[in-house]
Order: sequence, then C-alpha cells, then structure tokens
Amino acid sequence: MKKMDMKGFSLIELLVTLAIMLVVISGSAILMSTLVNANEQRAVNSLKSEVEMLRSNTLSIDNSYYIEITNKEGIIYINSYKNGDLMDSTKLGSRISLSISFTEGDTSTGLALSKGTSLFIEFDKSKGSVKSLNYGGSAVNSTEDVNGSSVYYITFTGGTNLIENSFINFNIKGRKTKSLLLYLKTGIFKE
Repeated sequence: MKKMDMKGFSLIELLVTLAIMLVVISGSAILMSTLVNANEQRAVNSLKSEVEMLRSNTLSIDNSYYIEITNKEGIIYINSYKNGDLMDSTKLGSRISLSISFTEGDTSTGLALSKGTSLFIEFDKSKGSVKSLNYGGSAVNSTEDVNGSSVYYITFTGGTNLIENSFINFNIKGRKTKSLLLYLKTGIFKE
C-alpha cells in the first residue's frame, strides 16, 4: 500500500486566502454602508421635495394645501392634502426615524416623531412663509358658505404649535443623522 502525502496548507496559501477573504468582507461592508447612506439621502430628498412642492402649490394654485408627516407603525410617511383630500402618500424610508428640533429662547428642544404622532405644515398663500406648524395634533377640515360661495378652512387642533420659532431642524436618523433646516419666515430650506 502506498502512503498518502498528508501535508497541510503552507503559510503563503493561508495568507493569500485570508487576504482574499478580507477584501471580500471589507467590500461588502462598504457596499452596505453606501446602501444605508443612500436610503437616508433619499429620505432627505423626499422630505425636501414634498415640502417645496407644498409651498409652490400654495403660492401658485387657488386651493388649500397642507402636508402631514406621520409615523405609522414605525414607518414615516408624508401625506399631501388638497382641500382636505389626500393627493399623495410617500414613504419616507425604511429603518429611519425623524425628529425635529427648534430653538425657543435660549434652549434647544427636540421632539421625536413617535408612533401615531403627526406633524402638519401649511404655508401662507401671500408670503410663502410657514403659516401653521403643528406637532401631535390633528387636522380639522371644514367648508363654510360665505356670500353664496363655499370657503374651505383648515385648522389644526391639539398638539404643540411651533410657529413662533424662527426655524425648525428635521433630523433624519438611520445609521447616520442627516438634517434639513427650514426657515419659517421664508418657508425655504437652508442650502
């Protein structure tokens, strides 16, 4: 009978194998990080786009518009309304959270958009500034007959009206935090 050669791997073969594994693992980690950052950036772009569209529609079209940013079962949605009717609903992103912060006096305050909570934003038709910014309340839509024509009203009840602040900072958190700063007086995001 012939004896088989029972040699193991050489040190060079082990080092080459480990180097290949290291390259594959680090490439996968970079790819995952890029995907997570892309998800956060997509959420920032969606939020900015929806708020800017709301402002543009409010200034240019003779209807009542507002948006609701809401946390439904841990997923953030942006709902756009025209005269109280839902026009569009956009999922802000998966595995992200949204909090808002603002400065009141000398202190900075932050509020998380927890499950079941909503933030309502409405712009002023004549100036483009933020008219209503209501956290945790609800929208009440009504029509009234004024001199034979129907007038549409939106009011926000309950919650905390944040309109007296000069800006609001939207913090979108995933693996990293990305922020958007909305000036209430102009209704425009800081670039």
